[in-house]
Amino acid sequence: MLDERKEADPLECARVMLMGTEVATDDANDRRRYLARHPEAAAFAGFGDFSFYRVDLKTAHLVAGFGRIVDLAPGDVLIAVDDAAALLEAEADIVDHLNREHAETVRAYATKLLGAPDGAWRCAGCDPEGLELQLGRAALRLPFRRRVASPRVLRQLLKELADEMRAA
Repeated sequence: MLDERKEADPLECARVMLMGTEVATDDANDRRRYLARHPEAAAFAGFGDFSFYRVDLKTAHLVAGFGRIVDLAPGDVLIAVDDAAALLEAEADIVDHLNREHAETVRAYATKLLGAPDGAWRCAGCDPEGLELQLGRAALRLPFRRRVASPRVLRQLLKELADEMRAA
């Protein structure tokens, strides 16, 4: 599904409120992940008054439409990564490799598998449950069929998806 930023009464759209404690971070991966999703911020991310924060999530409040309101625990919202250290460690290289060497495949994941409009889609991140794809401010998620905890398993799964797209 494409990002819901569209003309409408915001109270009619689905929304989520995250509640927790913010904590300043100087973790290079936090910086890289943020800038991968907001590349325009690179122009001012080095300014002295610009900082990066993490949210230690306590709860989430989802309003999904009329009569569809629910409070969620962190485990309902966050993706467990305890078993995926190798994948997370390799994320920057994986994203770079996909965007440099497999740009047309990333584009096909977005357009053929997710029904997105054509364009220069790029990978912005990966985790054990999917790839984050982006075109400008539009963001899509390509969920995996099975959980991925290592770069080797991710490569195999992405090759399977690419082979299936080519065969179709």
